Amino acid sequence: SVRSSLSLKFSPSGAVSVPINGSQSFTITPNAGFHVLDVLVDGSSVGAVTTFPFTNVTANHTIAASFATDSRTLTLNIVGGGTVTKSPNLPAYPNASSVQLTANPGIGWAFSAWSGSLVSTNNPETLLMDADKTVTSTFLDIAAPTVAVTSPNGGEVLNAGNSSLLTWTATDNASVTSVDLEISRTGAGGPYDFVAAGQPNTGTISWLVTSPATTHAVLRATARDAAGHMTQDLSNAEFSIAGGAGVS
Repeated sequence: SVRSSLSLKFSPSGAVSVPINGSQSFTITPNAGFHVLDVLVDGSSVGAVTTFPFTNVTANHTIAASFATDSRTLTLNIVGGGTVTKSPNLPAYPNASSVQLTANPGIGWAFSAWSGSLVSTNNPETLLMDADKTVTSTFLDIAAPTVAVTSPNGGEVLNAGNSSLLTWTATDNASVTSVDLEISRTGAGGPYDFVAAGQPNTGTISWLVTSPATTHAVLRATARDAAGHMTQDLSNAEFSIAGGAGVS
């Protein structure tokens, strides 16, 4: 005779008559989303097999099977600054169960969208775990960098023809990708001429000071990030460039 649990099919099924000394094989087929957990023949386990043959049958036998729900794995990827929480938070999920995903933006970031096995802009969002799935949460950078000129910052005298250090500090929630440095010789209103463009955020460069001389020089630093945000800062006060002609 044959006994089975839910979500399993025996072929052949039911009570099967076998001639004395005859043979009969059984096939055990789980329904979608399930797998064979164990098979018992005459009450003893023969493992999680999907076929079993009876040979040289001389007495009645029983075959029974049990099953388990398939486990589904969820892989989470993050682009940008943030985290994702899962509810429930499990290493694997029963087949056809659901998990709620919540995107948590970091400071200076905003949630944009889910992609991969979940295409949505809702937050939180519910995902049906009917297969192994991979979901990416994308966060957008919404914060501009900070930048501050530290030297020359007002009152200094730089000599034309000599090298002087131009220094600044710049930070960003992701990274400062480049810094531009410009000099005005006519005060904060400019115009400004480039000293260095697209510099890495090292915080300092050496500048071979150029003429013309002025008592109204101002350094402007511009910090940029990968998202296209920019911030500028000027020397707190004017400084001087000595030597050469054209003092204003």
